[in-house]
Amino acid sequence: MPAGDLTERLGAARAVILGAGGLCPGALAMASLPPCLGVQGFALAFALLAIGYQVVQAALATRVMAEARAEDQGVTAGVLTLSRNIGFVLGASGMSALFAILSRQFEARTDPSMAAHVSMAVTFAAATVLAFLVLGLAKRLQRINVRPRP
Repeated sequence: MPAGDLTERLGAARAVILGAGGLCPGALAMASLPPCLGVQGFALAFALLAIGYQVVQAALATRVMAEARAEDQGVTAGVLTLSRNIGFVLGASGMSALFAILSRQFEARTDPSMAAHVSMAVTFAAATVLAFLVLGLAKRLQRINVRPRP
């Protein structure tokens, strides 16, 4: 609910930028804080990442639904949900695969716990790059003035 309220107050375009701006430090914190601060670092990084992610999701859903004609909103909501779920599956699979590949590579050179730490940090560093790409894309799309259909 707070992400939806924020989206209504700021507008969808600004909220996407704000949320994507929160994803960047959240992903970077996830890459760097857990090895330094342990569980507390993980919790702080996770909170930053989750807040940014929720704002992005609420703002994107608002923007997409605002573009849909009234008679198409049911189908639009279904396609939006399907695309979000496909993104979840592909993202989780891709990041898990990256972590597994890195773990095997680093395990051959160091002990397993260090391999897990390094693999997690590199995986979230990759997520940080993706978050910055989302932020750049959001800023670029904000310049496009799209009006909702009647």
